[in-house]
Amino acid sequence: MSFQRMVKRPRISRRRLRCIALATLIAVPPWARGDEPSRENQIKAALVYKVVKFVEWPADAVRDGELMFCAFGDSPVVAALAGIEGRPVRAYRARFRRLEAPTGEVARGCHVLYLAAGAGRDQTPVAPGAHATLTVGDSEDFVSRGGMVGLVNRGNRMSFEINLRAARAAGIRIAAPLLELADVVE
Repeated sequence: MSFQRMVKRPRISRRRLRCIALATLIAVPPWARGDEPSRENQIKAALVYKVVKFVEWPADAVRDGELMFCAFGDSPVVAALAGIEGRPVRAYRARFRRLEAPTGEVARGCHVLYLAAGAGRDQTPVAPGAHATLTVGDSEDFVSRGGMVGLVNRGNRMSFEINLRAARAAGIRIAAPLLELADVVE
């Protein structure tokens, strides 16, 4: 054995280096990586998608087999909601549209309207009973201002509130299993 071989540093293969990097990423907690806000936004978007599976619109409100998800506001949740485009929701196919304004004719045709926290705080979320539009938001007082489903962050757990009176006024029915999981406001 030659002297050079004995003093030569051991080489780390690329595969081994990738494994070490992956193990480091897994071992570092999410809050240290900065992933938590995007995870929360993904959870909110998924919660909106799941909630809608327990909602029924009037027969004449949903046509063409498409359920239109609309969103207003500058929030990462809005971007996460765009990912539902084309996914199945009960017997429908989800469509997504970002709105410039959350009220009036602009929101017509929306079956689900997500209003980001801070977006349109001076406006009531769509005139109650005006359309068969399920309004969803994550501002603190969303449900008390007439919104139908409010996403609430309680500690490190997401939950939701439902304004049953507003939903009924819009002709929207919410299934009992969902009502059992929510804080219902009438």
